[in-house]
Amino acid sequence: MTISKFSLAGLSRRNFMALAGAGTVAAGLSGRAFAQAEPTDLAVQLNWLETADFAPAFAAEMMGYDVAHGIRQSFVPGGPQIDPIQSVAGGSAPVGFAASVGQCALARASGIPIKIFGAFNRTSPIGLISLAENAITTPADAVGKRIGLQGGARLAWSIILK
Repeated sequence: MTISKFSLAGLSRRNFMALAGAGTVAAGLSGRAFAQAEPTDLAVQLNWLETADFAPAFAAEMMGYDVAHGIRQSFVPGGPQIDPIQSVAGGSAPVGFAASVGQCALARASGIPIKIFGAFNRTSPIGLISLAENAITTPADAVGKRIGLQGGARLAWSIILK
């Protein structure tokens, strides 16, 4: 009997991300989905509209990885007035995509019983863009300047500027 070792050499980045998305969602079910013949419906609360940000989860669905692991995802669009943490805590969806670890930490500190079990980005893809002639290259450069931020970046910037 030959035992083959799993190799990432033949696995494309796209397939790896799709597997990671399916695995992340499946992990939220604590292994219950694997024992069921019929896939379990799973509402997934997004923190924004259905955009490319959620490509790994969408790819897992399109390629059938979610169903192969015992779940059938249905994506619930978010938006500016939707807080996925509150949706999960309130029972609207069992899992959701939060905008940042900081928001999750604040929720936990406030007594909301959520758990983080996966991340799509190892580092934040969010950045600040400034004009070359009025460059912001350090937090000190931002003092006294008018900066437009999306809601999710306000907490991080208030911490940086302190």
